[in-house]
Amino acid sequence: MSSKIIDFLPHFHEQFRKRRSEKNIFIRTITEKTKVMEEIKKLDKKELRETRFNDAILKESEILQYVLNDALVVIRANKKEQLGIYIEDKNFAQMYKNLFEIAWAISEK
Repeated sequence: MSSKIIDFLPHFHEQFRKRRSEKNIFIRTITEKTKVMEEIKKLDKKELRETRFNDAILKESEILQYVLNDALVVIRANKKEQLGIYIEDKNFAQMYKNLFEIAWAISEK
């Protein structure tokens, strides 16, 4: 997650956080370290989330990814376009889970 995504898709982000919390779905997220994201991190416990920071990977990113059990969701948002891609494929999902775990291990709490 990036502050840029929130800038261009603010309603999506708010609705997603609310719905996910209502459905009692816990997530882990890696994001860039900005004031906005540090404020959102303060809500981690309430919003069933654990956040880590990794500017080396996500600084100024326009891309957001959700890795599901059998699918990958990629969202790109900027001034020109908002694009979402859903790939339902267990191999894609597993590869991105592996990459996420590596990034998670080296990201700042």
